[in-house]
Amino acid sequence: MVREGLASSRIKSIGNMGLTTVYDDFSEDYTSYPDISEDTAPCRLDAVGAFGRYFIPPVFAVVFVVGLAGNGLVLVLLGRRRCPWHLADRYLFQLALADILLVLGLPFWATQFAHGWVFGEVLCKLVGALSTVNSYSSILLLAGISINRYLAIVHAMQLFRRLRALHCT
Repeated sequence: MVREGLASSRIKSIGNMGLTTVYDDFSEDYTSYPDISEDTAPCRLDAVGAFGRYFIPPVFAVVFVVGLAGNGLVLVLLGRRRCPWHLADRYLFQLALADILLVLGLPFWATQFAHGWVFGEVLCKLVGALSTVNSYSSILLLAGISINRYLAIVHAMQLFRRLRALHCT
């Protein structure tokens, strides 16, 4: 393909589709961007940081209170249950524990957004490890729940026969 005078103005027609491309004073010099004032830049880090500093801590505080109360209620209700737990109840209990691990890290993250990390290196590593453990445990629990539901739906009759045989003996 031969390049003919890209800097000049021209119109090219592409095939019979009627598509046209307009080149007006096009050049390969990419240093001629339009001047944008620093005050009008859409994603300045200080503007985004100021928004996060004032918005994220209250949201994390609300999630902390609601998450701690809700998951605590699930743990209390399952703990008071006298009959034997089903497999789904065990998954729910473990998922509530994993959610509490996540919720316990939120006050630290809210403080980090507002004032930077002020808790020291040991607590930084501990909260990071808590977050990582929470992520992996939640993923594994959801995978276990998915396998349990798959077996309950697709292989319902075989599972029913095995459970009946277990309860009869």
